[in-house]
Amino acid sequence: MEMSNSTLLNRIARAAMRLNGRSTVPFTGNTGSLQINGTVNGADRQANGHKPAQRVYTSAEPQPRSQPQPQIQATTLLEQELASQRQLTTGLLTQVADLQAQLRERTIQIQEMDTYAYTVAHGLKTPLSVITFASEMLLQSETSGVADPDAAELLESINRMGHKMAHIIENLLTLTGLSQAEVVGEPLEMAHILDEVQERLASTLAASKATLVFASPQESWPQAKGSRPLVEEVWENFIGNAIKYGSTPPHIELGAKWIEENMVQFWVRDNGYGIPALSQSQIFEPLSRLHVNLADGHGLGLAIVERIVRKLGGQVAVESTGIPGEGSTFSFTLPAA
Repeated sequence: MEMSNSTLLNRIARAAMRLNGRSTVPFTGNTGSLQINGTVNGADRQANGHKPAQRVYTSAEPQPRSQPQPQIQATTLLEQELASQRQLTTGLLTQVADLQAQLRERTIQIQEMDTYAYTVAHGLKTPLSVITFASEMLLQSETSGVADPDAAELLESINRMGHKMAHIIENLLTLTGLSQAEVVGEPLEMAHILDEVQERLASTLAASKATLVFASPQESWPQAKGSRPLVEEVWENFIGNAIKYGSTPPHIELGAKWIEENMVQFWVRDNGYGIPALSQSQIFEPLSRLHVNLADGHGLGLAIVERIVRKLGGQVAVESTGIPGEGSTFSFTLPAA
């Protein structure tokens, strides 16, 4: 079945108009047939008297796209949404990690406070018993009208135990304050701090005939930063323990050195009994005692030191062979100024 030229050309025109263009492409032809190359070959039929076909113009030039195609636009929106979700997820994971760290810190603090409460209860029990006994003896002496020859000694015991109780309570208040206070670090004049500590311990140093030396001139020590009152507490505790647990007489060496680019280590070395290796990992925990049979104490001192140094951004450590006479070295680090 042969299709007429007009019908075929109309179909071609309609198809071409769907291309959304502007330029025109002429189609010429007659009653002849169409060649594959797109030209109308009807010259022979025109020669036989057929009328030439009319020119037909249609738009075939694609229009410029002013907006992205729907598929591309949807893909872009999806990528933006995924990027936003990834950013939100990252933020949530960071918040979760921060909350977990805070929870761990709070859990440790609660456990420590439980231990401190137990420590204080036992630490206060003994001095309270002594005070109660001494006061009862003095009361009996007063009511009987007979002077107690041990009255002066009993009063001295009451006074001594009262000071011990006050010291325990003071340490407990220090611990609770450390967990709540914000510490602002400042450059430290360590020589001035050690002068203050030696003045506090002057009577103890004199009574024990202890010698205190410096491994290097204090002027050459690296400068660190921290809170002066808190660092004084650390030095006083370490030096006080070196006096208490040192040999007779105690020999104490103080020093400082760089250990990292931004950290300074300070140490106190004694000539005491040393600390067994198994005890060194627990020495900074509450209730731990350096030497139970050698000196009195309530086990809060080194725990306070550890909390102070951690609060200041440093760490505490102990080194000892455990051999009597070779002593121990207690150290703490602080950020460099």
